[in-house]
Amino acid sequence: MDKVSLTASMRSNLLSLQNISRQVDATQNRLSTGKKVNSAIDNPSSYYTARSLSNRASDLDALLDSMGQAVSTIKAATTALETAADFLEQASAVATQALESTQSIVAHVSTEDELLAAINSGKQGLIVLDNDISISTNQTIELKDGQSLVGIGYLDGSGNKTKLVFDIVDTKDFALKIGSNSILANLEIGDGTSISNVNDFIFASNADNLVFQDLKINWRVDVNARASIFTENSNVKFLGSIETDVSIVSAANYGARFLKVHDSIVTVDGNLKITTDGDSCHGLDIEKGSILSIINKSQIHMEMKGNNSKGFMAWDNGTINVYDEAVINIKTFNHSSNGIYLSASSGTRPNQFNIQGDSKINVWTTGDANGIQKNGEGNTVDVSNNAQLNILVEGTAAVGTQIPITTKDNAQVNIVAPDGISGPATDDLVNKISNDWNAQIPEAETSKQNNSSVKQYASIISQYDSLIKDSSYKGVNLLQEQDLKVTFNESRSAWLDVKGKDASSAALGLTTTEWNSKEDIEKSIEELTAAMNQIRSMSAELGSYYNIVLNRQDFTENLINVLEEGADKLTLADMNEESANMLALQTRQQLATNSLSLASQAAQSILRLF
Repeated sequence: MDKVSLTASMRSNLLSLQNISRQVDATQNRLSTGKKVNSAIDNPSSYYTARSLSNRASDLDALLDSMGQAVSTIKAATTALETAADFLEQASAVATQALESTQSIVAHVSTEDELLAAINSGKQGLIVLDNDISISTNQTIELKDGQSLVGIGYLDGSGNKTKLVFDIVDTKDFALKIGSNSILANLEIGDGTSISNVNDFIFASNADNLVFQDLKINWRVDVNARASIFTENSNVKFLGSIETDVSIVSAANYGARFLKVHDSIVTVDGNLKITTDGDSCHGLDIEKGSILSIINKSQIHMEMKGNNSKGFMAWDNGTINVYDEAVINIKTFNHSSNGIYLSASSGTRPNQFNIQGDSKINVWTTGDANGIQKNGEGNTVDVSNNAQLNILVEGTAAVGTQIPITTKDNAQVNIVAPDGISGPATDDLVNKISNDWNAQIPEAETSKQNNSSVKQYASIISQYDSLIKDSSYKGVNLLQEQDLKVTFNESRSAWLDVKGKDASSAALGLTTTEWNSKEDIEKSIEELTAAMNQIRSMSAELGSYYNIVLNRQDFTENLINVLEEGADKLTLADMNEESANMLALQTRQQLATNSLSLASQAAQSILRLF
């Protein structure tokens, strides 16, 4: 095809118009992409330099994410250590409190002379019976304030009871007297020996902070006996397993009581087994403003075999509280023997019997006696909060209760007696109470020195170990010797190895878990002090790691911004400039079009000749 011939003027204007179009296309591309360099064709040097900077920024951005995760991992460990330190401080407080209440050992004794010498020394602390001791005729024992008498089983945790045998034939107020801040534990006292004219076998008067723990009291009363244990103006706690077996030959004035409480506060936190064989015997005798509280799943089993005996006896403003899933079985066998007897002199000093907190009391009278007996008015029996009171009366002339029973909050009261039936069918209830009675009371756990405190201490340490195990982040636990590597640059030539530590209680040296002596508690306190120092050291080290990673994270963020900014300087277009260029090119394009039109007018004028 032949080429069209253009005049020189038209060709010049056409070339100018084509060049302007190319410039318009380039400017439009810059305006749409925002970049003046979009490929190597635009500017090879700037393009490849900017691409290198952008690639490095992208690599660092990926590392920045891993650094952020590393910061969280370290932070999880440091947060756990802060809480762990609180646990150790709490454990230290428990140990310190136990230490303050722990008595040192005054002496280990094996003979009567050694025992009396230890007592007469006046030193406060534990007097430990290493062997059974028989006390000479008419010899009594009187402990000073702060002196405690314990069997060797109290220290070694065996639970064994050491025998302490008395032989008293003359009139005495007591066989054994204890003072304030004293413990009587892991002893078998009496060993069935006949005791004559002793008012109270164990006597505590005007004494505070007394503990009776893991005892067996077994004695035979000839005359004028009053109580196995008598407390007056005292604060007493029964722990572990307490068992008493008292037989009565004759009682001119009083029958025997296991416990006689006068103006005292008594807490039972353990198991009691009370057996009496004689008239006018009482199990737990509470009088004149005294308060007896039975708590913490304690179990009491009472068998009163003589006439006119009582399981619970409350006189004049006495209060009996049964809480915390306690279980009490009371069985009486003979004439006028009541399970519970509440006596208010002149009707002006009533007694209170409260059963709460899923506790249960079973009263079974087989003689001609009432289940609950009153003397005077105003006495109250309240059963509440899922508690249960079962009364089975077999005497034909007896009643279930002489005192109205108040119930609320899902309480149950079941009575089977000649005067009426309350609760399930008679046979079912008789079987229920019989089965409850015949069920054996579990043996109490062996009580040890500071048993409650050491359990609390062990619980805190267990929670501490659980916390350490839970301090992982994304599968990495720096407190269980797991390490963490943090990379800081794209070439992986800069990194930080975060070394994990073993922060478990065993690794920190918290190995003393039994407190059988003051020395054991002191050792635990020393271990806690050393452990706290290790925790502080770990926290400081992790804090250093944390700051290093955090600083590198901040630096990397800033470096990424610098790299991206440098890349943008090489490739980004100036939008203001490109917009001005576009406007100028559009104007030039219009002018070039008009110029081309003018150049073609000479050729167009020839058409007029035709």
